Amino acid sequence: MSLSDAEKSACICLSTLFLDNEMTSAEVDDMAQSLYRLRLPITQLDDLLRNDVFPVLRTNLFSMAGVWGYFDETELINRITSHRRQPRILEAKAWAGLAGLVTGDWAQVKEKMRQLKR
Repeated sequence: MSLSDAEKSACICLSTLFLDNEMTSAEVDDMAQSLYRLRLPITQLDDLLRNDVFPVLRTNLFSMAGVWGYFDETELINRITSHRRQPRILEAKAWAGLAGLVTGDWAQVKEKMRQLKR
């Protein structure tokens, strides 16, 4: 199953949750606005984060390589597309154990998106 253009953009945006830095309130606002403009439901964004972005970037949560500013977009989308073709083994366990490293910032982004809808 291939990604739509909006889903690709969302994955690229969501990848910033895996960078080795703390998100500022301005970055949370920027991410919320970028994702809101894509008009994808929050539930779909949750699914993209958990099932597509997290599996290919979770190892970055342990990287000591220093602060990264971004992920290569083409490589990221290629990795996600490749991952979608593979069986999903042990992903639920990995998510259960590591999700807390990204869900705090993600919760803030989702709240900002909800505020934009009002």
